[in-house]
Amino acid sequence: MIRFNFLSFFAFTCISLLSFKASQVQAQITVRAALDKMYASMSNAKNYSYEMYSKERFGTKYFERDMFFKINETPKKVYAKDLKEGVEILYVKGWNDDKAYINPNGFPWTNVSFSIYSSRVRADNHHLLSTAGFAFTKRLLQRTETKILSSGRKIEDHFSITGEIQFDGKACYKLNMEYADYAVVDYKVTKNIDLETLCLELEVPEYWVKERNKLDYGTIKAGTTIKVPTTYAKKVVFYIEKSSCLPVVQLLYDDQGLYEKYEYRKLNVNFAPAKGEWTDDCSVYGF
Repeated sequence: MIRFNFLSFFAFTCISLLSFKASQVQAQITVRAALDKMYASMSNAKNYSYEMYSKERFGTKYFERDMFFKINETPKKVYAKDLKEGVEILYVKGWNDDKAYINPNGFPWTNVSFSIYSSRVRADNHHLLSTAGFAFTKRLLQRTETKILSSGRKIEDHFSITGEIQFDGKACYKLNMEYADYAVVDYKVTKNIDLETLCLELEVPEYWVKERNKLDYGTIKAGTTIKVPTTYAKKVVFYIEKSSCLPVVQLLYDDQGLYEKYEYRKLNVNFAPAKGEWTDDCSVYGF
């Protein structure tokens, strides 16, 4: 006579369901599909707004900031507001002599303009205003892909989907990337070039190169040998929002650990711009 053991059946059923759920998560999307969907969404995002929490490493310390952004990709237009200090910045490519227009929300109590390369604009920031948004992230990822493929390896050798996670109330895929060939190497500058242009060409973090080589943001002379990483990051973790297919959380690691963290909250893609959006006359700004 066969006796029915309810507890054993219950345990077996739970384990089976969990195993099925885990395999189902892994089977929902491939690395290639996740990357392609993300690239397409980045390309289709003509404008977007979000609140960003950022955490960036300077020396051995981290600087955290909460900002609000409105971005138009082509031509590049960026409105940013520090949610704590109230400082507003407007940058529109080709307008205001390509300078950032700033409402300091304090002394000198008047709007001022500075180059986006100015230390006053770049203070406590790893990135330029002109690289804000998803287009720069797309460029870095595609460059990393090219390096992987040119080495004869497959994307799946470095990228993996490790499951799902909730962020900002929405389901996300968790995408991991580990670049096995990451290293810090000597690089000899072949022509007089400014730091920003060089790092954009090499697709490496500008502030990292500045800090490690004790440089400023000026011109690096031909013949100078500097330390650079072989790619932007040694390890990357992305949360790719399933609904928008955009990387709403980005964690980037170098040879010393976490280097940058960015969280995009309240993401609004392809919104209807307000009257005068990305101008100093826009009624929703404080200029």
